Amino acid sequence: AAGEPLGYSQADVGLHGHAIECRLYAEDPIRFLPSPGPVHFARWPVGGNIRVDTAVASGSVVSSHYDPMIAKLTVWGPDRATAIKRMREALKETVLLGIATNIPFHLRVLDEPDFQAGTFSTRYIDEHPDLLQADALDEASSKAVAAAAAFQAAQAMGGHAAADAPASVCPSPWRQAVRWRR
Repeated sequence: AAGEPLGYSQADVGLHGHAIECRLYAEDPIRFLPSPGPVHFARWPVGGNIRVDTAVASGSVVSSHYDPMIAKLTVWGPDRATAIKRMREALKETVLLGIATNIPFHLRVLDEPDFQAGTFSTRYIDEHPDLLQADALDEASSKAVAAAAAFQAAQAMGGHAAADAPASVCPSPWRQAVRWRR
């Protein structure tokens, strides 16, 4: 402020709600290694209190020559619990086929009691090594993967059935499932 007073004090600044940002990376959610490659299908969450900052869309390529950050996903809620719930929903609505992402890691953090309570430090990951363990691909994720792959393949074929799509349009999500473990 060029050395001038701001016209209000810190006491005049009040808190209103709670925001959470997750930085989504094209990386293995366990070892945090980059996962470059083509994004065969991308779907981002939409709605009030959700903001997505990204340039990645279906057909984009995540290069191994640059930072693998693909988006910043931010949600707001009137309190921490609501913001956590909204972020969990937004992450589950996000679909990125073709690359591994750290979305499963974010979901595990959001479900962790210390994070939910807001009692964490810069040693949080060291104190919670279980967050780095992969879960089996759950049924809901399996259905979402299959539906997104079928939709993308149908679009690429001009609306024809996904079964008619050549394998080169969108690689089988089942062959890539090892990269999507949660």
